[in-house]
Amino acid sequence: MSTTTQQVIEDYVRRVRQSVRCLQEHFRIDNLLEGVRERTIPRRGTVDDFGLAYTFHGIGCLIEMRDAIIDFDFGTDGTAGGFDCWRILQFLDSCNDYNAKHFPQERLESDIQALTASGLIVAPKREPSPHLFYLATDDD
Repeated sequence: MSTTTQQVIEDYVRRVRQSVRCLQEHFRIDNLLEGVRERTIPRRGTVDDFGLAYTFHGIGCLIEMRDAIIDFDFGTDGTAGGFDCWRILQFLDSCNDYNAKHFPQERLESDIQALTASGLIVAPKREPSPHLFYLATDDD
């Protein structure tokens, strides 16, 4: 059984949210970007308990895990879970669970358009990252 773009996107979103929860738990703060801006959270570091390294940038964060790299931007009120083609490509290239050759950029772009047309993902144009897509079932 081959993996679908929707499954890859769902895995990416799941890993983003897990990482955010790990950082929130580690730093005991809900809004991570606020913590970085107020300098209560270092811009970069490691969280050995969860096996990840992080680097905050602009309105986002790069997370390096044992088996994958995820880069994401925070959405409204510090929410996480948005994605675009570039972020999914980077995730695929780094993740041991997938063969990135099966997901060329053209396929991802086409699949994202089809998933949007079917209503499974949405493009709400939310600030501060209006270019991001979200799973339609998101509560964010």
